[in-house]
Amino acid sequence: MNRVYIRKAVHADYPAILRILGYYIENTTASWRYHVPGDNWLADFEQAHQTPERPVLVAELSGLIVGYACLSDFRSYEGYWPCAENSIYVMPEYSNQQIGTRLMVELLELASHSKLKNIIAAIDGSNESSVRFHEKFNFAKCGELKEIGFKNNAWLSLILMQIDLAHYQEQIKVQPRKTYC
Repeated sequence: MNRVYIRKAVHADYPAILRILGYYIENTTASWRYHVPGDNWLADFEQAHQTPERPVLVAELSGLIVGYACLSDFRSYEGYWPCAENSIYVMPEYSNQQIGTRLMVELLELASHSKLKNIIAAIDGSNESSVRFHEKFNFAKCGELKEIGFKNNAWLSLILMQIDLAHYQEQIKVQPRKTYC
């Protein structure tokens, strides 16, 4: 059985991250982008994720990047700095192997030791499995924006979920931490 390693992304991982994101752009409404971004976006993405508050993690299996997770700006204005938006993507052929769970655990652990206060999940309203996934980690629904997006000839709603990292820290104090890296 091959072991999946969760680690911080390095420069050589970013094309694989774009490949994974590209799958979700082209085949789902998990991302509301219409087109897979190019190399300029990739360079900007890598540059924007160079601080403890904006990490990028990858899941590696036998040398292949099969998933990634990151914390990105929730909103671009300076006053939102203590908040980040999470993204977790795992290639579908590797689903049901707890890779997304392991990425989330490590992402929350890193975030809880940073200066961040909250993490926001912005989830397509039809993605019930993502809502349930975030609820497992004590994200709470904090809003729904109805029919604010349009993709694949359908109006899309957005569910917002939030976790306060202070509450997460209290929760993990009573649970032994599993090491995945």
